Amino acid sequence: FQAEDGIRDIGVTGSSDVCSSDLLEKFCDLNGSVQYIGRSRLLEIAEQGVVQRIRGIVFEGTPSPPCGFPWPLESNGQMVGYTTTVVWSPRLKTNLALAMVNKAYWETGDEVRVQLPDGSMREGYVTDLPFSV
Repeated sequence: FQAEDGIRDIGVTGSSDVCSSDLLEKFCDLNGSVQYIGRSRLLEIAEQGVVQRIRGIVFEGTPSPPCGFPWPLESNGQMVGYTTTVVWSPRLKTNLALAMVNKAYWETGDEVRVQLPDGSMREGYVTDLPFSV
């Protein structure tokens, strides 16, 4: 399962903003003189600092439906991110999500609530990728 391994496909499990903000520190060298599409945006992000990052979310409950659109994440009644992928893991026997999480809430173990499409809330927590419950 790609989601269990923390693998995502940009455009399916995230947008180009997800790619640029999440992977900037790891894969981009902005000190060169090469000009390319998106370089100015990457320089802006580098100057401001990364404010969201893709993180794993493990959350409770019966198998949830697949995520066809972003589901809100909240903590203490405040929106702190959104899911990009949601799956039930038969191997780990729990719900898993890849999610864009705001910097103040992306530490491993931080508690969040996932809002499902029916409006119900499920308790969860932030975890490292790949998933290992």
